[in-house]
Amino acid sequence: MNPQDTPSLEHAMETPFDKALGQHFQREAEPDDDGFSQRVMAALPPHAARRRVRWAEWALHAQWAAISVAACGVAALMPI
Repeated sequence: MNPQDTPSLEHAMETPFDKALGQHFQREAEPDDDGFSQRVMAALPPHAARRRVRWAEWALHAQWAAISVAACGVAALMPI
């Protein structure tokens, strides 16, 4: 497909489905959950803190190195 053949964003938004979906969301009000969503979002931490464990990172790197060395060994032993 050539770049000239790709539909523009304005043209893509003019499909009947997109028009009907847009009308539906403009017509319908958002459901009222009595502030439940806001209370849940307020209770969540700002970002999920990932505890970094040094030995776990080294173990992961060692695992990848071992896999790489084993793959090279298998490739060297295989007859071409």
